[in-house]
Amino acid sequence: MVAELRAPALAGSGSGGGGKLYVHTQSAAASSWTVPHNFGQYPSAVLVRLDSGEIVETDRDDLDLNTTVLTMVGARSGIAEVSV
Repeated sequence: MVAELRAPALAGSGSGGGGKLYVHTQSAAASSWTVPHNFGQYPSAVLVRLDSGEIVETDRDDLDLNTTVLTMVGARSGIAEVSV
C-alpha cells in the first residue's frame, strides 16, 4: 500500500491521463473505503477529505484498473477525489 496525500489534477491538466476526476462519497463511517472510479487505469492522485473538512493520509491499494481501496485509522466518512 502507498500513502497518498496529493491534490487531484484539474480536468484537462497534466499529460497522458486526460484529466478525469471521480468524487466518491463515503456516507457511512468506515476505516476502509472501496472506490469504484472506473477509469480503466490506475489513479495518479487521491485526496481524502473528511466530513470535518480535514484532509487525511490513507493507505492506497489499487485492486485493478477500475477500483481503489483506501484504508485509514478509525472509521471516518467524507469524500475521496480520485484523478488520472
